[in-house]
Amino acid sequence: MKTLPSLLPLLLLAAPPVRAAVEFAYRFDPSANIPDFGQYVDSRSLVSPGFASIEDVILELSLAAAPGESMWLGDLFATLTHGTALEDERVAVLLNRPGRDPSAPFGSELGSLAITLDDAAATNVFRLNAPAGTYRPDGRLSVDPYSAPAAFSPGGQTLGQLAGPWLASNRWSLMVADTTPGDTARLVSWTLRLRGDFAPGAPVAVPEGLTARFIADQSGDVTLGSGASVEFSGAMTGNLATAAGGTVVLGPSATLGPLPFALVSGSTLAGTGTVTGPASIEGRLAPGRSPGILTFTEGLALGATSTTSLEIGGPIRGVDYDGVDLVGSGELAYGGTLALVFTAPVASGTYHLFTRQAPITRIGDFALVSFDGSFADTPQVVFTAGTGWTALLDAYHFAFANESGDLVITVIPETASAAGALGLFALGFCFLRRRPR
Repeated sequence: MKTLPSLLPLLLLAAPPVRAAVEFAYRFDPSANIPDFGQYVDSRSLVSPGFASIEDVILELSLAAAPGESMWLGDLFATLTHGTALEDERVAVLLNRPGRDPSAPFGSELGSLAITLDDAAATNVFRLNAPAGTYRPDGRLSVDPYSAPAAFSPGGQTLGQLAGPWLASNRWSLMVADTTPGDTARLVSWTLRLRGDFAPGAPVAVPEGLTARFIADQSGDVTLGSGASVEFSGAMTGNLATAAGGTVVLGPSATLGPLPFALVSGSTLAGTGTVTGPASIEGRLAPGRSPGILTFTEGLALGATSTTSLEIGGPIRGVDYDGVDLVGSGELAYGGTLALVFTAPVASGTYHLFTRQAPITRIGDFALVSFDGSFADTPQVVFTAGTGWTALLDAYHFAFANESGDLVITVIPETASAAGALGLFALGFCFLRRRPR
């Protein structure tokens, strides 16, 4: 048996690469044709995210046939370059005529592509057999893309070659070349995902329009620029300053707090994590990324300009429809607009939109209710201050009770008379009036 010291080098060699703590994403949509037997270069000067060194690079790439044309993937050669020739640019080979070798001289016949290129992937993109998935870049810089097909051997000029200190120009260039006459492809979009790290506790500013994903815990303050978005995977214990047009997403294990959190008007809070500080919402509260549940442990105040957007598409909470949970302490203050988004026809039943544990109290009312779905009629909504609301819409009767946070949906049979439907509407109204405050 080998001793522990002799095994350690093997374990270190087999370990996957360590990912950095923060990822910034830059998306571009050139939607530009690649000239037949020519090339197209999309060159961008990026705003630095603030970390001194790039530790990892991932690229999302989307290609398709030009309008009225066809695309042949085996014809294409693509590179990504960081910097300029004057500053010792770094180059990664993304594609080098996928599938083209002596046994398949024309290469892959795929007519579209929407993939992620990542050095950590197990399969080289040369071997891809589907237009989607995650692959390792080709990496063969020494193979002339205009030469005769040769047996494939993976190259080392992959995305890892782009890591290191930021170059002064901050210039990134994606080049796609068509190496064979006869077809015309189109560069639809590309997203550059750069990973780096900040000193523990250091503040982070997410520039305007960018998306940042915190892979590890973050104790420093985070400030979002206009239209910037941020996603947390772990604990965020610093102050988070939001901005109009931005989005905050809490992953399943993410926590935000214990500092107070204020979501400004025009911004969005989504995801399935937990807010552990007092939360005031003036923007859009949208649990999940499809249906999901957001949790608040120190109260939730829905302001006058807020919109609480809840998807409903079936009977299972957190799977088919959204929910908001309040646990711990504090207060639930209803306000603003409740926007119900129906993603599928629903059955009669009770939908627990808001739940709260004692001793959490509740106050306030929603000022407006909107219905998004395939409804033909304009809803008739009746509000009862401090109690809730009822609505009649197409073949549905809705009754929401502030105290329980439940929405009761009743499907009215098609044979029911108009008088019967109005009677059910009135019954729900009386039911709400009898609810305790």
